Amino acid sequence: MPGPHAATSACAGDCLAVYLQEGEAKGSLFDISLPLSGTIGTYIACPPGETPESLQEKKAKRVILWACDVYGPRFINNQLLMDWHASNDYLVVSPDYFHGEELNTFRSKPDFDLTQWIKKFKKTVKDENNNDVDRTSLLLKEWMAKVKEMYGSSETTYAIVGFCFGAPYVMEYCATDEVCAGAIVHPAHLDDDEVFEKLKQPLYVSLAEQDRHFGPDRRNTLMATLTRLSTPEAPGGMSGEHAGTSGYDYMVQVFSGVMHGFALRGDMKVERNRWAKETSAKACRDWFDRFL
Repeated sequence: MPGPHAATSACAGDCLAVYLQEGEAKGSLFDISLPLSGTIGTYIACPPGETPESLQEKKAKRVILWACDVYGPRFINNQLLMDWHASNDYLVVSPDYFHGEELNTFRSKPDFDLTQWIKKFKKTVKDENNNDVDRTSLLLKEWMAKVKEMYGSSETTYAIVGFCFGAPYVMEYCATDEVCAGAIVHPAHLDDDEVFEKLKQPLYVSLAEQDRHFGPDRRNTLMATLTRLSTPEAPGGMSGEHAGTSGYDYMVQVFSGVMHGFALRGDMKVERNRWAKETSAKACRDWFDRFL
């Protein structure tokens, strides 16, 4: 059985398809030095009236840890969406786990192979205990500890959201007590049913009707697992007399007429694309508001 970060659903043309969005980023980039993963660029967007410096001093109340798609946190579409979430009274931070390689600058080269490029960031490395781990998993572990040290206090609450490439890492952290809630949006690389079974934290799922990376079979498996987590009396999906008896919370939205990448890279001149993107963003915000 493939692992939680298997590349069997590796991105293809629809991961590369992109419409640039208009706007100016309000956040900024800075470097964080990590013991094993090196120097990592980090995008930071602050709540209204705050700066990175002010939040280091008095600490943030609510933090969204943002696991980007393959375009990374230096890409304007991602930055604009992070800025929007920050405007809703969150500190938003996102690591550049692609180490400065900006996909949008070389994706059109005729010899570019996205699947091979992605493998660089999912290769096996050694952690501090000499265990074999996914390279990006190690980076996130080190990076999140540093972010919490810089901006968190004992009262700070954390959520994590992941798009496409970033979705498996949300599942990792939603199986722990490191975060209070999670969200995955048009996910990829979720080929192992076990990652669904391990969920502990409430999860929002935003899906495209047409998505080769998370098609009907994966969608149905996820729904069956979430139902079972919420209502153990309904192993087949229907109990008749029970609902939510375990206390586990989830929400799943499937948007018709859109494809993989709709929440970040769709054509905003098309009404259904724009509506799906905006509705997904608001639902994610409301989900985090509920638990943070």
